[in-house]
Amino acid sequence: MMSEEVTDTVTAPVEESATQAEATPVAPSLRDAFAEKLGDDFKSFEKYKDDESLINGIMSAQQMIGKKGDIPAEDADDETKAEFWKKMGLSDEMDITLPEFGEEFGDLANQLPDYYGGIKDQILEIAKDVIPKSGNVNEMLNGIMNEFVKRDADATRIREAENMAAQKDMLEKVAAKNGISADQLSAKTEEIMNRQGWSNETHFTEVLLEFAKMTENSTELKDAHLHNTTEGLDTQIRELSASDEYLRMTGPKHDIAVSKVRELLNKKAQLENK
Repeated sequence: MMSEEVTDTVTAPVEESATQAEATPVAPSLRDAFAEKLGDDFKSFEKYKDDESLINGIMSAQQMIGKKGDIPAEDADDETKAEFWKKMGLSDEMDITLPEFGEEFGDLANQLPDYYGGIKDQILEIAKDVIPKSGNVNEMLNGIMNEFVKRDADATRIREAENMAAQKDMLEKVAAKNGISADQLSAKTEEIMNRQGWSNETHFTEVLLEFAKMTENSTELKDAHLHNTTEGLDTQIRELSASDEYLRMTGPKHDIAVSKVRELLNKKAQLENK
């Protein structure tokens, strides 16, 4: 009998001949590298979201710098300035739109456009002269603002001088009309203002009202002050509190005086709480 020869086939272990390849490092994008290099200064470039937009933005800025290199000199003629405006992509015929003034402005709505229109014309005139001299927005705005303030301050100074001259002239005319000197009139008006507690801030209607109280025959104004102001009520309270009726401890007149004082105190409290 033939013996069956069994041959065991042993599979040789397969060596891992290929080692795992190391991951190829990915280079950072141009935008990321640029951001890392600039740090906090990158904020002005954050609007560029990828490499392509960043490159386009930088190239555009470079072209604009080239245009600004042709900034006209201060004494350049209008033609040169107009050419600069065109290179900057701006119109040499600037304009500013004024806001609309609604019903809340009342009659002023018809007056304010003329007032601010004059200011607008001044700013445009200044801007056309200032802007071509600078390529920096802050310098442009500062130049416009400074020039406008100087002009407006000069105009205010001139108006103030004219007003003072007019007041002096009126003072001299009134003094001459009344046969006194301007100094005498000034001294007398100052005395009255101090006596009445008035100042240069006192409105003329208050002066006229006081004059009306002193000259009219009716007691309407005096009574209104007496009963409808805290000063008038205090006056009544003081007078009643010092009266014989109030100081007398008994009797119907005392009761009436006490009741009247309480009424006046309540009315004063109501006025003060309004």
